[in-house]
Amino acid sequence: MQIDRGHPLSRGLALCYLLNEGAGSRVNDSVRGRGGSLLNSPTWQAGQGQGLRFIAAQSSSVSLNSPPLSSGNVPFTMVALFRAEFTTISYLYSEANTGNNSTLAEIDFSNANVRFPLRNDTGTLLISQTNLSYADGNWHVLAGVSEGNGRNALLYYDGRLVASVLNVLGTNITPNAAMIGSRPQLSPVYGTVDIAGVWGYNRILSAGEVAQLSAEPFQMFGKIAVPVYYSIGSRISPFWYARNVHQ
Repeated sequence: MQIDRGHPLSRGLALCYLLNEGAGSRVNDSVRGRGGSLLNSPTWQAGQGQGLRFIAAQSSSVSLNSPPLSSGNVPFTMVALFRAEFTTISYLYSEANTGNNSTLAEIDFSNANVRFPLRNDTGTLLISQTNLSYADGNWHVLAGVSEGNGRNALLYYDGRLVASVLNVLGTNITPNAAMIGSRPQLSPVYGTVDIAGVWGYNRILSAGEVAQLSAEPFQMFGKIAVPVYYSIGSRISPFWYARNVHQ
């Protein structure tokens, strides 16, 4: 699918996996055509465009060829569109060194918490928010924004800011591998999650941009068949098929 390069939300977009292939063992990055490989049998959901189901206990995942966003002290934003039907523990998008026993940047959820952990060799900065009803069978959008060392790290849920922490980790966050879903080198975590899109930016998305992307995650594609079941959270207005969002 072609990105509308004139759309404001395409600026700084470094990776975009819509996970809408519907079959096969690879996924496509809509930004530069790079791909990713399915590992440990994530399953395509019924009908093209409903994303992949990841079973964490099986370490099902997608290994990406896209370069990580979080190297050094550069600002970045990572976003995922997901659905969970019970409180669980699962990775959505993560970056690490190959073979590393911990991730260096990720967006995930753990029990009642949505989270945006950042790590380096001196410690962990955990940005999280609890008591959110994400395990309701609806689609939700989780976004982590790192403004860089000495500035804020922010966590957004369905377009609203839910947590903000001053980033004091330093600059040596240097992952070289990115994944969607579980990380096979880690101890398995438990739960099942559907993921229908991952976006990554080499810049800070503003609060307004996060809200805009969360409200209509597919809007930077000019004309696209957008399934109506991608209404976010409990919002009334769904997306519509073949909607020309950006004219």
